[in-house]
Parts: sequence; C-alpha cells; structure tokens
Amino acid sequence: MKIAVIGAGIAGITTAYRLSQEGHQVCVFERRAGVCEETSFANLGLSSNANLLTLQTLSSNAGRLGRFWEEKKSLQGSGNWHKPLLRWLWQRAKHSPKVEPSLISLQRYSAQLHADWSSLLKLETEHTVGQIILISDEQAMPEWLTKVEALKAAGISANVLSADDVRKREPALHATLPLSGGIWLPGDQVTNSRQFAIQLRNEALKNGVVFQFQQEITTLEPGAKVRLGTADGQSHSFDHAVICTQQLPAFSPVKTNPTQSFALLDSYTATVPIKEALNAPNHVIHDAASRITISRLGNRLRIQGGMHHSAPDRDPHPATVQQLYNTLDNHFPGAANYPAGTQTWRGVCCFSSDSMPVVGLSSATGISLNLAHGMHGWSLACACADLLAHQIVRKDFPLDARLLAPQRLGL
Repeated sequence: MKIAVIGAGIAGITTAYRLSQEGHQVCVFERRAGVCEETSFANLGLSSNANLLTLQTLSSNAGRLGRFWEEKKSLQGSGNWHKPLLRWLWQRAKHSPKVEPSLISLQRYSAQLHADWSSLLKLETEHTVGQIILISDEQAMPEWLTKVEALKAAGISANVLSADDVRKREPALHATLPLSGGIWLPGDQVTNSRQFAIQLRNEALKNGVVFQFQQEITTLEPGAKVRLGTADGQSHSFDHAVICTQQLPAFSPVKTNPTQSFALLDSYTATVPIKEALNAPNHVIHDAASRITISRLGNRLRIQGGMHHSAPDRDPHPATVQQLYNTLDNHFPGAANYPAGTQTWRGVCCFSSDSMPVVGLSSATGISLNLAHGMHGWSLACACADLLAHQIVRKDFPLDARLLAPQRLGL
C-alpha cells in the first residue's frame, strides 16, 4: 500500500518505520525542517509501567467533584479558565484513577519492541534505568503503601524504601533534604527518545521511506483513494493516511465529537550539563511533592515538570522554569554546570478526556489516527506503530487495545 504519515515526531517516525517493515510505500510529511522538532524535541522520555499520572491519585477517595478540584489545582499558572478547559477537566474527573491491565500490557509490549528494534538495528541511545519516587511527608506514606500494593497486584515490580535505603541508592542526594522514604520502580526507564527517533529515521530511509520536510498540509480527503494537498499547491494520492500530530489538525476530515473535549497542556524541561558526576543522580528521581522528575542522559541532566494550559502567544511560565532549576539544586547540589549548554524547553501535550491516546482506524475511510498521547507518547510509541501496522491491513493485533480506539470518543 501507498501510505502517507503526517508528522515526524516520535509517533510519526515509529509508525513510518513499522509500516516500511511490512513493505508499504511510505511518505512522511512534516511542517518543520527536521525530526522531532516540536513535542518530541526535549521531552522526558519516561517509560513507566507505574504511570505516574495515575499513581499520583490512585488511592484518592475523592469523588468526581473532588477529583475535578484536585486536577484544577495541579494545573500551574493556567490563568484563563475558559469553558473548554473546564469542560475537559470535568470529563477527565469522571474517570476514577486505576491501574489499567491492558495499558500495562501495551507499555510492556512497546518496551519490548523498542528493545528488539534497538538490538536488531544496533541503535545506541542515552538512557537511565530505574526510578525512585521521593516522599518527604511522613503522613503520606500509608497512602503510598496502598499504591505499591496496587502496583504489585498488577504484576509491576515496586518496593518501599526507607530514607536510608534511598540515600544508599542515591548518595549524592542533599543530606538535609526532608525525606521519609521512597518507592523503587526498577522496571522504569528514561531514554533519549529524540536520539532514538533520529536513528530510526535513518533506518526507515534504508527501507525506502520518503521524507518531505517543511511541507504544510492544507487538505486531506478520505476515500478509497486518500487525497492530500500541500501548501505549495501539489496534490498527492494515497491508499491510506495516518495523522501523527498532537491534536486533530484543522485539515483533518475527522472532527471532534461535541460531547468530548481535548486539552492542550504545556510541559517544561530543563537540560543542563553535568559538572561533577559524583554529585548527579544514579537513577530517575521523581519528587512526589513537586511532581518534578530529574533524570540523567549521558553527560547531561534533564528536569521535567510543570503542567498548565497551553497558550502559544504566552511566554514560558517563569515560576515553573525557575522551580525546575531550584528542585535540581535542592536535591543534587553541585551536579549542574551552569550556564554552559543550559536549555529550557516547553512542549505542548494533547490530552483526551480519559487521558488515553487516540490510536487506530477512524470513522473516515482511509484515515487512521495516532495522536493525543499526553504523557504516554514515548512509553507507547512502538506499540501504537505496531497496532496501526496490523489494523491498516485488517490483521488481528495480539493485545487488547480498545482503550485507545478512536471510536470511544466518536472519532
């Protein structure tokens, strides 16, 4: 089949590569000048079966209204609480947080595909294995113990650490940092996903995939033959098209169901060179109180945190950016080499009302979707690509992927 892939972020690159493995003629259209220049540029790259977003509120006894206020409070600096954002929050609060077995299976499957491709293609990427959740509040420990039991019941390896155990694993952690204990998640991993995508793009080229950069899509017409128009006036014909953008673009023939909503939220990372390796973390460190994560990628540190309503015309939120640097310095003093090579990045993440990605065949003939990944973009990328490779040719996928289906949102 002749297939168009729209978007060259991590979703688009993995999809293009997987389709090329099946012998399809694939052409990738990307409005930017290169691979992973938007949401996938400098994200955290966390693959976690524990799923921190769910884990934060897993044992919350709050009802829908309580969850609504908890979520609203967690969105920092959102400013204008317009109706679509409030509607999304209300819809999101409808879904009680839980450990989803099918999601865990998909994440494990995706991690295995990533490992298989990396081995087969001899791809080398910066990565850090194992995550520790730091818990500073002694009163919060019983709730976290409940969360650990829920993870274990789902087959996820998780262990409770004392404060001393945490410091043995992370000797560089500031000696005066308040610490009641921690949670050890040995199966979690942070990977330089952009580095992986760039290498995978080179492999896709070997398979015959064509990349058209700086190409703005203007029209997309569904049908037995999909017609795609670009800003330069060209028209292209394909047997199928896959939209791999954060949200449904304006040209999409698939339209959002009025009863559902999506939200665009900003997430921030700061990347700094390591000054002294002995002062840097050994594992991925997530601070439960601030919801900020510190990871080590080669000779650099990446700090991720902050989540608030996206406004393209607004400057980066200064308090959020400063909190990233403050958290790094408070936890691992002397680790960062300021200001050399310091980079701050703001990425836009699209969230569906149930926080699950939208992946699969859509209601429009010849159009598939691979979008709205929220914070699951990297952890599910390879599995979503494989899911589409099966569905486009009507093959059965080996796992239950109904929680990702566009039909659940009327798409």
